[in-house]
Amino acid sequence: MGGDLNVADDVINSVNGSSPQPFAVTLNEVCRNQYNHMFSSLTPYYGRFEVTVPGACKNGQDYGIAVLVRTAQYTFHNAWTLPGGYEQRKMVCIRTADTGGGSQPLIACSTHIDYHSDVQAQQIAFVAARGREMWSGNHVLIGGDFNVEPTDSKLNPMYSPEHSGGSGIFNEADTNGFSRTGGGVGSGYNEYTGGCIHWPCGYRANDWKPTGKIDYIFLSRYDFTGYYGDATYALRSDHTPLWAWANYE
Repeated sequence: MGGDLNVADDVINSVNGSSPQPFAVTLNEVCRNQYNHMFSSLTPYYGRFEVTVPGACKNGQDYGIAVLVRTAQYTFHNAWTLPGGYEQRKMVCIRTADTGGGSQPLIACSTHIDYHSDVQAQQIAFVAARGREMWSGNHVLIGGDFNVEPTDSKLNPMYSPEHSGGSGIFNEADTNGFSRTGGGVGSGYNEYTGGCIHWPCGYRANDWKPTGKIDYIFLSRYDFTGYYGDATYALRSDHTPLWAWANYE
């Protein structure tokens, strides 16, 4: 929440250094000046910064979430305030006109669920319901920090029935045979993404190790194939970046 542009540069370097470059990028805990720096430095990416707490960054900048897509053919779809008390949390979505060779446009969303357990179930259910509504006529991607681990029943409304206990429309990119159990640091599935005490945060030697999977990339079922995920490392964050690859149908 400090607004450090070095953190933004880490994201820029990761995106530019990836081949292929990601079509969608979702961001949590970002300050407006960091988003503006990424927006101006990453081409041809376009997107939306959504304020959750005005002026809350240490440098006085607005604090929020964001989503970027690698196409100029997009529109702002919607933003919602999540139910529940404590710090204001939101979900923000943009819709591409470019189908990327697939059959439908993509709606890409970012969200950040509260860490207070008494509001998590209603917030996750709200996000899942918005995702289901948008699914008609669109492929849907929702990325973010859900602050709960895969085995938590609060995630049931997000996970599709392919995942044990799931009642939603989404498959998660970083799973192994739709499993909600197992995995961990360097496992190749359900990889831990949060809980590092210090940074660098990741799986490399001398990194602080994440202690649980709380970040997710949810993809609407039937709309993507051949997907997999990878949690890497962050030079200046207590979360690891989570990457996903998939074929857009």
